[in-house]
Amino acid sequence: MKISVVIALYNKRQSILRAVNSVLAQSHDDFEIIVIDDGSTDGGADHIRASNDPRIRIIVQKNQGVSRARNSGVAHANTEWVAFLDADDEYLPGFLEETVELIKKKTDEKLAFVGSDYGFENETAQHIDAQTGVNDFYSLFRNQRSPICSSSVLVNKPMFEKVGGYDETQAHYEDWLLYFKLASVGAFGYIAKKLSVYHTDFQAGSEIVDYEQLYGNATCLINGVAKMQEDRVLQGVKKTSCSIAINGFVVSLALLFARAGEKTKALGMLLDLKSLNFGSRTEVHRNMLYLVFHILIPKWMLTILRKIKN
Repeated sequence: MKISVVIALYNKRQSILRAVNSVLAQSHDDFEIIVIDDGSTDGGADHIRASNDPRIRIIVQKNQGVSRARNSGVAHANTEWVAFLDADDEYLPGFLEETVELIKKKTDEKLAFVGSDYGFENETAQHIDAQTGVNDFYSLFRNQRSPICSSSVLVNKPMFEKVGGYDETQAHYEDWLLYFKLASVGAFGYIAKKLSVYHTDFQAGSEIVDYEQLYGNATCLINGVAKMQEDRVLQGVKKTSCSIAINGFVVSLALLFARAGEKTKALGMLLDLKSLNFGSRTEVHRNMLYLVFHILIPKWMLTILRKIKN
């Protein structure tokens, strides 16, 4: 089974060779690499051209953002299954082999996407309570953590196109929104094993959070999932499971906002959740009480209450 690996490249000269070489080192060698040079200005694509590997295609476009670049890569893919890899991440050698093996074993499951566990640089894999096989993506998505990342996933091209691909209007959580949409139209295959490395590049000042932007991006994800409900693509068990997942996401972010002193945004997120009719009214009210109890009450009082409880 041939796989297309799409790499969106924008000014990652220092890491693009590591990413490409991790694909070339795969134990499953039936693949093509499609690098979308999204208007880079640092000459990163020249590193790849020097390899002269016939399996690598470089497509140059003006800078339009990572979602447009990924969508463009899928459009140029000549395969049924497409993998994604960020230009600063890398696959472990068995990533394609093990994901392809799962796809072949589950041909009757109507898989829309397949992913593996992943680890940050110099860290062990995340501990997800799941077994390798077909899983409910929504059940594995908890709080602000997805079981897969943008460098540990393959998508079925027809299913990808059916849900509209990556939302090019969304600057953040675009990958999570894609997974939510794919899970609504097909099954999710998961490999409970670290098969890719997610690198981070923290620089001075990068730890400063823009809460206004984070709030806006989170609202985009909520609205995107709300649109799925409006279009009635979520039914039965999937609708319930998705509701639980998005509720957990909103509550965890509300807690983050509140702890940062952004209590208006915290309450605003929960009110947005209520107005969008995710979950029952009882669930929303319980979440609000949870927020008030754990954030607005002074920490010294919480400590006393915990001691009394114990």
